[in-house]
Amino acid sequence: MSIRNLPVLITLFTLLSFKPATAATFFADRTSFETATQALVLEDFRDSSFASGLTISSDNGERRGNQWRDTVSRPLLGLLGGAQSTFNFAAPQIAFGATFDLSAGGLDAGLRFVLDGSIALGTELAQADETFFGFIADTPFSSVTIMGGTNGGLLTTSERYTMDDLIFTNTVAPSTVPLPAPFLLLLAGMVALYTLRRRRTVSLTT
Repeated sequence: MSIRNLPVLITLFTLLSFKPATAATFFADRTSFETATQALVLEDFRDSSFASGLTISSDNGERRGNQWRDTVSRPLLGLLGGAQSTFNFAAPQIAFGATFDLSAGGLDAGLRFVLDGSIALGTELAQADETFFGFIADTPFSSVTIMGGTNGGLLTTSERYTMDDLIFTNTVAPSTVPLPAPFLLLLAGMVALYTLRRRRTVSLTT
């Protein structure tokens, strides 16, 4: 095997180490995210303890200066584990978001988000300056792992970031969902049958 093929194989093994990406709706604006969710729990990293129902296990992360500061990297070959941080929830959640800043000594790999240890989101955070990043997943999750992304190419596997004002919830705001056409036809048919039956009843009693 040629050594020139090694980077390609490393990338392939890394991608195959995760299950296919779960469907999710992504947000780059905190206000829109909060509008789409309900019963949000806030972790602002200003206290000595984390918000109720949240625990964090991390290789390098720490609470410092009212922020979460961390350096993560992506695993190689699906076996050589990189540095990562996992946000664990006592109850399944459906939404996760925070303000991220990758500009303070950022290493250009970006951030990858993995649900329940094996389901990678299809969108990574690659923006370097302070920005909000959040998502609402189609299926509940019990943990979110943050590791190095693929934005920096094959040779850049690490990323340094800060996080502030983390919010999560297991409730989304009700939305107006259009009724499917077959249901509308069924509803119209039921109304028509009721009207005919009512007319027949009236004609029999007169």
